[in-house]
Amino acid sequence: MSFGSVNATVLAAGDARPVVLIALAVILAVSLIGAFTARVLNERARRTRRWR
Repeated sequence: MSFGSVNATVLAAGDARPVVLIALAVILAVSLIGAFTARVLNERARRTRRWR
């Protein structure tokens, strides 16, 4: 699925633009939360290794 077809679909729909923006915001938030969670888990793993 190319970006050109996505843009054409959004332009044709018109009302779908806010939905696309919300979807992008959700994806960005999920990726940030995932990165933060991975960092926290890595810190915990390092601590457990130090204790052992």
